[in-house]
Amino acid sequence: MIIQIKEYATRIDVYLTKILGEKSRSSIVQSIEEGKILINGKRVKKNYKIHFGDILEIIEERENILDLKEKMKDMFLEIVYEDEFLAIVNKPRGLLMYSVKPVKEVTLAQLLKYKFKKLSNFAGIHREGIVHRLDRNTTGLLIIAKDNEVHKLLMDKMFNKEIEKYYLTIVRGVMKNSTGEIKLPIARDQKKRWRMCIAQEGREAWTKYETIQRMRGSSFLKVQLLTGRTHQIRVHMEAVGHPIFGDPVYFGNKFDEKWKLPGQMLHCNLLKFTHPISLRKIVVEREPDELFKNLLERLEQQ
Repeated sequence: MIIQIKEYATRIDVYLTKILGEKSRSSIVQSIEEGKILINGKRVKKNYKIHFGDILEIIEERENILDLKEKMKDMFLEIVYEDEFLAIVNKPRGLLMYSVKPVKEVTLAQLLKYKFKKLSNFAGIHREGIVHRLDRNTTGLLIIAKDNEVHKLLMDKMFNKEIEKYYLTIVRGVMKNSTGEIKLPIARDQKKRWRMCIAQEGREAWTKYETIQRMRGSSFLKVQLLTGRTHQIRVHMEAVGHPIFGDPVYFGNKFDEKWKLPGQMLHCNLLKFTHPISLRKIVVEREPDELFKNLLERLEQQ
């Protein structure tokens, strides 16, 4: 595993203890002494102080690496669009985007490296090709950059709101309005750090929605994301009293138990943007997975 360090003047053993939470300090020191930890391709001592930009390599057990490669052989990743500059993939449910810590599961970042010969490293070594993100249990379309120049151009388009991103979601409660928008600032919850919340000091967040279908106790929505804050649609839907079905953080356990869903019913179904090189209009659309469609059918029938 390779990580680009973005800290200063911390001892390597202290840094590794922090990012490898499941490993003890003594086992980390042993790995350093055995040469399983390299900085810029060289062995170091446990008291080495890291520098911003250092390349940290953790030499994983060969069996683990081979096991991940075997898993990736059997993993399907739908490539919806591809040219020499970029690709668009349809991320399945349950796939972690990337991890800076060693993990035993395959991440999207690893799968991309396995599937594509060339990817940008503009976002860092552990996020090659990744221009924007989806939460683990959010499904749908993602743009992948194949070189750094294209990656920068795509990031500029994101910043200037020139990439249109649309989602489908199923929420609790009957939406009164056929269309609407939510403009509420979002920040990290200071008490529960794993979740986000509405806060005046937070960053601007803007979501538009359209009610496609109203059902008994639920609604099927089309949502447009106009800013890209962490958990934005999930937080905004909870804030207006319509949390997303299956959301383990914002939906509420008493409702989740009834439906037994493995994650939020949220799918990025449509992307529209002008290609940064060819200037062609790119429009890509994909339906949600069977789990999403089955829930929608159950709600329609109740």
